[in-house]
Amino acid sequence: EAKDHGEGGSIVGAPLKGKRVVIIDDVITAGTAIREAIDIIQREGGQLVGIVVALDRMEKMPGTGADDDAAPRPSAIGEVRKQYGVPVLSILTLNDIIAGLTGIGSEEDIRRMEEYRAKYKASD
Repeated sequence: EAKDHGEGGSIVGAPLKGKRVVIIDDVITAGTAIREAIDIIQREGGQLVGIVVALDRMEKMPGTGADDDAAPRPSAIGEVRKQYGVPVLSILTLNDIIAGLTGIGSEEDIRRMEEYRAKYKASD
């Protein structure tokens, strides 16, 4: 949100006009915050060239009702990638975490993560 104190405005730091911009975020759930950031970048004259996400949970986008947990849906990452035509890269995925825990994590934790992945995995 725009600030009315300090430097003011929607961004802090160097102007974006004419600059190539990469968004760095921790995780994308529904894509709302990323879309807001993209709007600000475009409004300020920047050119979005990519997005880096720390963790791709590989989740389908949130549904609209209580009965649609089983319905296939794409991921927010996939939708942002398709909508804006920029690469969306992740540092880690849920698959990476499960693989990394194999042999060192508890069987119960791994099983629960695999169940979570099976239930909420995106269709893309």
